[in-house]
Amino acid sequence: MEEKKLCPYCGEEILAVAKKCKHCGEWLDKPKEATKPMEPRHVGEQKSGTKKWKVAIPVIILMLIIGGYLVMSNHQSKADKEILAEKADPVINFAEPEEDEDETVTSPKESVIAETTEHKPADISRMNSDDASAENYSSEELLSLGERFEKGVDVEENLEKAFYYYEKAALSGDPAALNKLGNMYAQGKGCTKNASKAASYYLAAAEKGNKYAQHNIAWCYWDGIGVGKNRDAAIMWMQRSAAQEYEKAKKALETMGVE
Repeated sequence: MEEKKLCPYCGEEILAVAKKCKHCGEWLDKPKEATKPMEPRHVGEQKSGTKKWKVAIPVIILMLIIGGYLVMSNHQSKADKEILAEKADPVINFAEPEEDEDETVTSPKESVIAETTEHKPADISRMNSDDASAENYSSEELLSLGERFEKGVDVEENLEKAFYYYEKAALSGDPAALNKLGNMYAQGKGCTKNASKAASYYLAAAEKGNKYAQHNIAWCYWDGIGVGKNRDAAIMWMQRSAAQEYEKAKKALETMGVE
């Protein structure tokens, strides 16, 4: 009698030598599925931690890049604002006569060294009289009144009045008054700051031979303040100012790299 056994799949009795169950059709000699060996717990934890770091590192790098970009953008924005503020708020190395100098100069065509003359002091006692109108003052007196009110000499400082008298004096074409008016516009003293007007008054005074205005318009051309930047024009005007023995102009030429 042949030996028999039970099918491991359906439980029916089959021959012991059978390779396939005649009842359920399952092959009895098919290889068992390989089971994946279990890893020790600490090895699994290490692999899990490594995967987390592989994900975290790119995220950290990306955050650093974004943070650096934001910092640089903020810095650039601040720098741009400073540049715009500088353009909107020009700073000119103002040239005015020292206490022992006089601002009246002759035309460059006549002489490169100015002959000094004293300004006629304005009679401030007339200011409250009937002839106090600006039309009754000479350009030199108007210039003197402007200086008094600008610096508060014998009168209370009043920049609006100073500007008023400088403007009246400049109408006559007085080069010293033109330069003063340019300074007022450049600094916004007694008026709204206006670099373009400042440069135009400097140029008008410079063309009349005023060494201080020549110095000022030179810096305007050098830095492009109120006019288009023109280094050749800047050097030309600074040389004209230095030719009239203006020491600041001589030092400025050294700064400009001109021998």
